[in-house]
Amino acid sequence: MRGRALDILNEDVLIEGKTSEIFISRSTLFLDAMDELIKRAIDFSLPLEVTFNGEMAEDYGGPRKEFLGMAIRETKDRLFENDGTGQYIIKDNLSHLRRNHYLGGGLIFGKLANTYSILPQPSWICSNPFDRNI
Repeated sequence: MRGRALDILNEDVLIEGKTSEIFISRSTLFLDAMDELIKRAIDFSLPLEVTFNGEMAEDYGGPRKEFLGMAIRETKDRLFENDGTGQYIIKDNLSHLRRNHYLGGGLIFGKLANTYSILPQPSWICSNPFDRNI
């Protein structure tokens, strides 16, 4: 990953470097995330710098982590469904398909994995997606 360091290591040292800034409203997080990640030309090799609309927090790690966690949950709730066995499968939804939300969901997963490679795979994703008919 290029750009500035992801998190503050020392509060006395100013973190500088390039970021990809996005603006998100908590009340419309999923749609805002889709708009910001799909429609804007974001450099995904740079760390995200997340600003929640109406909030004063600067993103030195906290808002980005909070956004990615909420975005993953929203993606699961909107784009996946429980198949009855505890596994989740992709919903067949023409509206999401037309609006490229499945692409946006993939970008969110990819950004999470690239940013925090030490995080475990979300438990609701089956261990081998090719074992399931989607």
